[in-house]
Amino acid sequence: MSESDDSNASSAAPGNGAVPETGPPKARMRRTPWRGWIWSVPLAAMILVAYLAARTWLLTGPTITITFPEAAGISASGTSLRYKGVQVGNVESVALTDDRHAVKVTVSVDSSVAKFLRTGTVFWVNQPSILSGQLGNLLSGPYITMRPGPGKQTRSFKGRLKPPTTAGDKPGRLLTLHAATTGGLHQGSLVLYRGLDAGKVMATGYDKQHDGISITVFVNAPFNRHLGKNVRFWRSSGLGLSTGSGGVSFRMPPISQLLNGAVTFGSVKPALRSSQASSPDTLLYASASAAHHALAGPHVTFSARFPGSTAGISAGSPVELKGIRVGTVRSVSLAYDPKQKRMITPVTFDLYPDRFGIAHPSSANTSTRSFKHVLATLIHQGLRAQLTTGNLVLGNKQLSLVMAGSPGQASLDTASQPPRIPAIGVSDIGTVMTSVSQLTQNLNDKIRGLPVQAIGHHLLKLTARAQALADSPELTQSIHHLNRTLAHMQTITGEAQGQVKPTLKSLRQVADAADGTAKTITRLAGGSLAGNNSMQQLVAELTRTARAVRVLADYLQRHPESLIRGRHGR
Repeated sequence: MSESDDSNASSAAPGNGAVPETGPPKARMRRTPWRGWIWSVPLAAMILVAYLAARTWLLTGPTITITFPEAAGISASGTSLRYKGVQVGNVESVALTDDRHAVKVTVSVDSSVAKFLRTGTVFWVNQPSILSGQLGNLLSGPYITMRPGPGKQTRSFKGRLKPPTTAGDKPGRLLTLHAATTGGLHQGSLVLYRGLDAGKVMATGYDKQHDGISITVFVNAPFNRHLGKNVRFWRSSGLGLSTGSGGVSFRMPPISQLLNGAVTFGSVKPALRSSQASSPDTLLYASASAAHHALAGPHVTFSARFPGSTAGISAGSPVELKGIRVGTVRSVSLAYDPKQKRMITPVTFDLYPDRFGIAHPSSANTSTRSFKHVLATLIHQGLRAQLTTGNLVLGNKQLSLVMAGSPGQASLDTASQPPRIPAIGVSDIGTVMTSVSQLTQNLNDKIRGLPVQAIGHHLLKLTARAQALADSPELTQSIHHLNRTLAHMQTITGEAQGQVKPTLKSLRQVADAADGTAKTITRLAGGSLAGNNSMQQLVAELTRTARAVRVLADYLQRHPESLIRGRHGR
């Protein structure tokens, strides 16, 4: 209250004698300087709303329509549009087309990618799964992926349920591999180079031309620089078990490769490189070992006929020469030979001149003729085709070229198509057992033809006669007389040995006397023997006599029994 109000109130107070005024009191109003700023709050709200509206209008891109063969899990409640992993739009509605044959999806697109909405832009549904390796998107569900392309601006597109088989503008190289089966490979499988992620499998499908499977792979840069000659592809997603000199080894790839599948590529060993190779081998091999040992390049087809069984030989079996693979079996069939009147098994196989160390001329026809000439020369020297056992434990067979024939006994049959190489019998344990069985059968046949009963009867009679002779008293008496004779001979020999020493002593004395006589005659002659032939002869005879007596003494000393039995050999 003001000071005037306070004075009026005091004057009207009781006890002052004044009469109080009547009526309500009057309020005094005082103006504040902040009374106009109250309208700033709604004004700021209006500005914010206008800003958001303008921003939304400026940043929101166009709305497009994508037609898919089916919904494939697309919904308006959470399916997004992505470009290079970044969300650039959302699905607003999903409805059937007027003809009920497709699904029309309305998508609001950010203005940042509006310039990419052209006729060449591709849209597809990306389905996350364990096999595709996109585990992080399993909870979010499928999403639509776009890849810009050329063309005119448009707002209507035809989408796909699977990614395109091309990589677009991504640097790299696209290849198509050929295999008999997919072997667990699918779209999104890894392509590895020395264990590194080098690409992806873009698509798999049926190959009508080769009656197999075609696998389209894309190799990213810079790994595509290694896709030169001598490069091969093989599966690397399976379990492996191998045996060798170091024991048994078990190979298990990473879990991601087991679930997702993988293809590995690399260069083969220099010893197996083909001089004619100029691009990667598009055949997908089952393993790294198969890729490194497989043959490639120019080859010549030959054949051989085997009279026996070819069990274990099939298309793809190796052909070896001195333990080195030089070819591959192409086919095995069955035919009737009217000349020999028996069934035979023709085997057709390919031989690679590179494996024989033969250089290729510039002309393919010249190379073939040259290789056939070399092979004909080897056949003339004894080269033959033979089925051998590759593994004794597993029992698998292989075709081998061996130098087992007689030189000059056979030649290359060029009249047959393909040319025929002479063949010899199968060499394996089964053949040996068959031969033993045949020998045993022949022996059994010969034994059954022998008069076994008559031979047994004669043997029994001979045994009985031998037993009767052994039991006869005449034999006992003869043995007794023989023992007595031997005893007498031993006695005579003992007595003779007692007389040997004196005899030897006498003989040596005789020899010494003869020597002495010869020396005496020579001394008395005094060197005049040169003119006296009689004296020379006498001295020579005495010398020979002494020598003979000494020889006789030495012999009797070594063989005293000769005094009784005579000299050995006489």
